[in-house]
Amino acid sequence: MIDIIIGIIIVTAAITILISSIGILRFKIFFSRMHVVTKVSSFALLLFLVAVNLHFMQFSVLVKSLLIFTILIFLSPVAAHVVAKISKLLNEQKEIQPREKELNGMIFAAGLGSRLKPYTNSCPKALIEIDGHPLLEIALKKLERYNINHIVVNVHHHSNQIIKFIREYRKTSHAKIIISNEKEMLMDTGGALVKAKNLFTPGADILIYNADVFTNCDLSGLIKKHRTENNLVTLMTQNRDASRYLLFDQNDRLCGWEHASTGEKINVITDNVNELSKEKKQGFNGVQIVSSKLLELLNKEEPFPIIPEYLKLAENYKIAKWDNWNGEWRDIGTPEKLKGALKLYHNSDLYSRKAFF
Repeated sequence: MIDIIIGIIIVTAAITILISSIGILRFKIFFSRMHVVTKVSSFALLLFLVAVNLHFMQFSVLVKSLLIFTILIFLSPVAAHVVAKISKLLNEQKEIQPREKELNGMIFAAGLGSRLKPYTNSCPKALIEIDGHPLLEIALKKLERYNINHIVVNVHHHSNQIIKFIREYRKTSHAKIIISNEKEMLMDTGGALVKAKNLFTPGADILIYNADVFTNCDLSGLIKKHRTENNLVTLMTQNRDASRYLLFDQNDRLCGWEHASTGEKINVITDNVNELSKEKKQGFNGVQIVSSKLLELLNKEEPFPIIPEYLKLAENYKIAKWDNWNGEWRDIGTPEKLKGALKLYHNSDLYSRKAFF
């Protein structure tokens, strides 16, 4: 009979800890989480100690249990008080400092992933995994790292799977994640931005992140450059081999486009594009910040790519490159590139791995 009682007590304690751990994940308020840790876990420990004493029925075990629980009762509230005090001080310091200008986020996750078959036959490209982490999860956490808490995700290919993923992700995220549904028609990059314009926080610029981008570079430099120079668009670029190049002048302004294999060129602003060195020919890396003003300049409602519009706007507005960054960058466009990204992640140290998120 005593064994049954001990078993019931242990199971009750285990369930209590399980409930508290779920509470830590679900509660969004810091002090609510702290309450779960200090109060519920203390009660669970008390149950375990009761079970231990019922099993051994020894005075020495009782004394040790009382000491353990007494120390816990004294230390737990003190620790909670210290943590709360530090948190309060940090929050007061944040209130004193001027708030940074808000940024919207947008993740392009609607692509068909044709080059990534057979992986994308039954799964959207945005949910392809790197070491158990879907690309969309990585992109969302990357944006949240920079306090971007209003994020739009467009969906098309296997849209129901992405919508289901986002519903689950919202449960543990502070960000407001909004779906721009392109199920009926894939809008391309420019059309996707226009379609989602009413979903953004008005007046705030937009950091756009392709879901198939995998990078551990620090994007704060991109944000700083965009704000400091007051650009219409700031593009993350790289001096690398690409099928299509963006061309930039001596002031880092977009001034042309070139198809690598055919040699076709589109010139903007300057007649000296043909004389540009290879250092000014840049591959676009799928990350960019656009001014909220851009939404007013794009009047199309049908599907259209964004880069040709940039070339039209570059004569009158500054569209700049950001290539002064450090770190690794990969696009998950093909099965071979996916394998390369997995190898990169597995060969990275712990600090570099965290920077991918």
